[in-house]
Amino acid sequence: MSGTSITSVYGEQRRLFLDRISTASGQTAAKKFTINRRDYKNGSVTISRTAREQTYSDFDNVLNFTFAGTKIAVCGMDVVKADASVITIYVCGNSTSVDQPDEPFCSWPQMITRMFNEKVSVADYAESGLTASSFLGQHRLDMIGTVIKAGDYVVAEFGHNDQKNTTDVANYCSNLTKYSALALAHNATPLYVTPTARKTENDPATSVGGLAQKARDCAKTNNVKFIELNSGVIALHQSIGSANVAALYAAGDGTHFSDYGSFELARVVAKEIVGLNLDIAKDLTTDLPLFDPSKPDPLNYFTTTTAGGTITQRPFEVPNTISNVCGLSVNLAAQVLRFNPGRTGEAVFSVYSLSGKLLAEKRTVVSQKQGSMTWQELGGLPVGIYVLIMNVNNASIGKIKFCTF
Repeated sequence: MSGTSITSVYGEQRRLFLDRISTASGQTAAKKFTINRRDYKNGSVTISRTAREQTYSDFDNVLNFTFAGTKIAVCGMDVVKADASVITIYVCGNSTSVDQPDEPFCSWPQMITRMFNEKVSVADYAESGLTASSFLGQHRLDMIGTVIKAGDYVVAEFGHNDQKNTTDVANYCSNLTKYSALALAHNATPLYVTPTARKTENDPATSVGGLAQKARDCAKTNNVKFIELNSGVIALHQSIGSANVAALYAAGDGTHFSDYGSFELARVVAKEIVGLNLDIAKDLTTDLPLFDPSKPDPLNYFTTTTAGGTITQRPFEVPNTISNVCGLSVNLAAQVLRFNPGRTGEAVFSVYSLSGKLLAEKRTVVSQKQGSMTWQELGGLPVGIYVLIMNVNNASIGKIKFCTF
């Protein structure tokens, strides 16, 4: 390939591992990272998965990779079993720390993977809606107990849902104690994470209904080190300014974070890891300087401006299957796109490149709840890998990626 290639690599459920690796024509770059592939059951222990987790790529039996960038160039990939010495960070939490499946949502564990070398892996067992208690009740900590080893980490970040129930508030510290107890029982390191602040919160003492402060107090009571993420978020609020604070959060949301916001939070976590002098600090990548929340990365950090326009350096937010439950499926042999949106109205079918460039678009009125169209009708693009998106009456119905026509 002529010219400069810029390639980012995401794995499993939108976890960033390599960020915009640049190689000139004829140049190669060999990179290593360790990716965690987890199961929802192990021996006699089974996680009580939520309904939406049934579709997560984190819990299937294959490794999933997505490539983003400009002039993406991947010569090859060797997948080998990780060395037994790899340290695993087990993340316990809710929607602010889950591997978010869809844009515009993201979380800091999905970005912290980019900041470690191949000697550290991140295993995120968080799920939306959970409290410190319900995480336990769904046997997620039990599952971690079946795979954790000496030298690993158990990271617990709860608060946003605990805040909604007086029993969870009352038992907040006693529940957190169970996470640190499991870690210590396996000669692993426990870490509490103060829960992320909401967009409208700017006081660390009262943030998340006071549970951020309870996390600090509990850490001191239990002699457990804690990552001060809550104050880090508030520092970002102040440094980025009220006019731009929304950029940290998912569009229309004041609790969950965008790709950019999650990256900034991950940088706060990395800074805390260094400040706590944890042994995994030595395994942070060296291409990023130590973060200063008073000097956040530019708002357009995840975009690259080229002569051809602005390219978004992230993959699409869609399941990595060629047929899904969102109303779209593909018959590759017949080169036919089938749709079943469950509604009628004005439909827009869009075809994008993996770098996010709109290549073709077709507008039509869907008068029946199901139908089909040929690849030629969608623009007859050459054989390749594309992202297809269907909207009906301005509502997203179906999304498919990695369809080779």
